[in-house]
Amino acid sequence: MVSRSKEILKIIALADIHIGSDISTNFGIQEFKTLSKFVEIINKKFKPDCVIELGDRVSSLGLEENKSNSIKLRNILEIIHAPVFYLLGNHDIEEMSVKGNEEIYNCSFANRIEYINGFRLLLLNMQDPVVEKIGGSISEGQIKWLRSKLITKNVPTLVFSHQAIDDQEIISNINFSKIPELAFVRNKKTLRDLFNSSQDVLAVINGHLHWSNIWIKFNVPYISIPSFIETWGKNKKIPGAFSEIIIRSDGIDISFYTINPFLRLSRVSYIYNQK
Repeated sequence: MVSRSKEILKIIALADIHIGSDISTNFGIQEFKTLSKFVEIINKKFKPDCVIELGDRVSSLGLEENKSNSIKLRNILEIIHAPVFYLLGNHDIEEMSVKGNEEIYNCSFANRIEYINGFRLLLLNMQDPVVEKIGGSISEGQIKWLRSKLITKNVPTLVFSHQAIDDQEIISNINFSKIPELAFVRNKKTLRDLFNSSQDVLAVINGHLHWSNIWIKFNVPYISIPSFIETWGKNKKIPGAFSEIIIRSDGIDISFYTINPFLRLSRVSYIYNQK
């Protein structure tokens, strides 16, 4: 058996909760019970250093219902015994304002940095502006901000975004096969060039696509986190999907789990090439 290097950082990531909606292949009305079960399992079995929620917490159900559901969701996730960091998704600001989200979650949704165990977590706002209510983009001002932060070298960095920044195949994704350009951040190549030139970026993690995927470019894995509630029309019970990301001294492990039932679907380990 090959011994693994020491675990340095453990992150739980979840995305596209779409709480309170029974729309298409999403059954968000089941979510409060599944979220409570998720929190219990995270606290007992995983004990992460932090949790990243990648956006699209709500759907288009009206301003007051979205506010109410957001407060309920926040109150559940606050029970986790680790910091929880939130990103904006396109649905989060379709009816609620950015300021309204900030007041509920008590954080800024501008580009921001968190430091955990010596790692720099870049939490990016890709709704600047939203493209056709779905796709992502980042303004020139935010690109300038990001470039200034990545100038600081030798700080291991993880990047988090709602929309995807990679070039993965999307044609078989039933949510995006007819609108593939809206699966991604519009100026994704500019961002990838920044990450590559930095040489400190260890991984880029996104939601939005509702499925899991790993795409590697220039020694950087781009990881898509599946939707917490997506059933793909195959089930009437939401899976409660989430991911565990473990950074080691020589690489990264990505595991995909479900709550209903509780099991690990797969694990991928990537060993970094020496730069």
